[in-house]
Amino acid sequence: MKKVAFFLLSAAVLTFTSCSKEGAEGPAGATGPAGPAGDDASFTVNQVTIAAADWAGQPYVEYVVDFIDADIYEEGMIIAYVQDEFGYWNAIPSQWHDVTGFGYSFNDLDADGTLEGRIGFDATGANGIPAVDYTARVVTMTARDYEVLSSNGQINNYNEVMTYLAKK
Repeated sequence: MKKVAFFLLSAAVLTFTSCSKEGAEGPAGATGPAGPAGDDASFTVNQVTIAAADWAGQPYVEYVVDFIDADIYEEGMIIAYVQDEFGYWNAIPSQWHDVTGFGYSFNDLDADGTLEGRIGFDATGANGIPAVDYTARVVTMTARDYEVLSSNGQINNYNEVMTYLAKK
C-alpha cells in the first residue's frame, strides 16, 4: 500500500513540475471591450424630508423626485430608511417611527406629457397621522445589488447596506 501511495505522489509531483516552462513573457493583448453599462453601476443616497404638515390629515404623502427615472424604475431597486428620534436609520416599517410603508412610481400622473418619479410614504400615529417631521434616506441601486443584500439579510440594516455599496 505504501508503494502505491508513493507512486501516486511521485506521479503527481512529476506532472505538475514538468508542465511549467520558463521563458520571456509575450506582448500584452488588446484591451477587451467595456462591460455593459450599469453592471456595477453606483448607487445614490437621496434625502427626503417628510414634514408633519405634508400629511394634511391623510395617512399617505407623496413627493415628485428626480432620483427615480426610467432606469431605476425598470431595472433598479429602491430601499427607504427613516431616522428615528435617537438618530438611527431604520428600515420601513419599524417600531421606532410611524412610517409604515413606501412606494414609488415613474409615470405622468398630472398628464402634462412628462414622466416623473414619485415616492410616497404611508404612516400611522396618533389619529393615523404623524405629528413630527421625519427624514428619510432613499437608496437607489441596481437590482443585482439588491439581490445580494437581500440574500445576505443585510437589507434592513442601513449601515451594512452603505458598507456593501461603498465597496463597489
